[in-house]
Amino acid sequence: LFITLPSTFLGEVCSERFLIERGLSGRFLEQTAHRIHSLSVEDIRFFFQPNATEINFIPTVNRNMSSEAVRVFPHAVKSGHYTGFSTIGLAILDKVFSHMDDNEWDLTE
Repeated sequence: LFITLPSTFLGEVCSERFLIERGLSGRFLEQTAHRIHSLSVEDIRFFFQPNATEINFIPTVNRNMSSEAVRVFPHAVKSGHYTGFSTIGLAILDKVFSHMDDNEWDLTE
């Protein structure tokens, strides 16, 4: 999952115009970086590596926003969402709805 590109590549090839011309958001790079740090172990297993472990070296944001909570985990963690749904989208939606009334969970506001 680690890719290193020369900065000239990002500056010349991945300009906002380049991205938009290919049907992507001009903020694609920023949005991708943000999403990577929100991955769960379940996401990694579904989209990238079925045998991924909880030691994966992908720092992720802790969704628990309480003042005592660790802000960033050194590895993506299991989200604990129910895996019995027919799609991962439904499982994620269930996770969001399960925390609708939790003021210390990140997607409530």
